[in-house]
Amino acid sequence: MSAKTDFFAIISVNAGVIAQVGTRVYPDALPEKCIYPAIVFSARIVPIISISGAKLAEDIEIPCTCWAETRTAADAGADAADAALAGSKFHISGREDAYDPETGLYGTALSINA
Repeated sequence: MSAKTDFFAIISVNAGVIAQVGTRVYPDALPEKCIYPAIVFSARIVPIISISGAKLAEDIEIPCTCWAETRTAADAGADAADAALAGSKFHISGREDAYDPETGLYGTALSINA
């Protein structure tokens, strides 16, 4: 399985995440007529190559943002995703607030590494 698939498998079935966003966990982009709150995530995978050209490992980053109509709901969704990842191979390396003036939505972004 890929890191993106593993991540989705963890958060999409977690009771805490479902309580906050339902089943609205999407890879890559939110649907056009999305209901909020919702979580969107993507993956950035960079191979770690030795001087001889052999692939040693991968540096995996998964940006994950909970978008909602209020700051409280965005934070609650991100908190649920954070709690769902406890004990897994995924680790939160940062957290950032966001706001989209075009949609009026608040976001709480998590930087996740595996």
